[in-house]
Amino acid sequence: MNKLDLLFPVVGRRIPTDHNYPLYSAVAHLLPCLHDGSVEFALAPIPGLYVGQGFLQLDPARSRLRVRVQAADIPRVLPLAGRSLTVMGQRLCLGVPHVRALQPVPALYARLVTFKNATQPEPFLAAARRELDRLQVGGELSIPEHWDKKPERGPYRRVMRIKDTRIVCFSLLVRDLNSDESLRLQELGLGGRRHMGAGLFVPISDKEE
Repeated sequence: MNKLDLLFPVVGRRIPTDHNYPLYSAVAHLLPCLHDGSVEFALAPIPGLYVGQGFLQLDPARSRLRVRVQAADIPRVLPLAGRSLTVMGQRLCLGVPHVRALQPVPALYARLVTFKNATQPEPFLAAARRELDRLQVGGELSIPEHWDKKPERGPYRRVMRIKDTRIVCFSLLVRDLNSDESLRLQELGLGGRRHMGAGLFVPISDKEE
């Protein structure tokens, strides 16, 4: 495989934090090849600064739409550049993308990972370990922690809404990867809902909240 990231600058005011499915729907509406299965891709949620009430403020310096595709499919995705889309009532404009090769780094992070029937940390980590073993990827797994509303520190559990369905996801950090394992995990991803931002791994230095 030879996958690359296209990083489209995003210009706009703000976006809801849980915008995964609406973002996929909006992008697929602009490019039918992202809906009909003819292009293999993964989509990352757009990062921004959390400003409360369920919204992210977009930042020209770091708000990007990341689309991971095969190198041969780049010409089919490039038409997103310069297009406008509406996501949950918010109008966004996409700029000309920067193309970035995947880097073999020892620590990778995914903001969202989901497995069927794995809604608690222990079953989730067990499912992740099984899938990594299947992909012949080693590494040390952990769920990053955060301060919850109590406040107490706990595993970062998130919910992705797809129409009327709520999908439980966890953030996942994988450390101590060799170069081959790192590239394999970035290219193949982990778990389901890849088109909606889940299971896409980036270097920990690119970690966005």
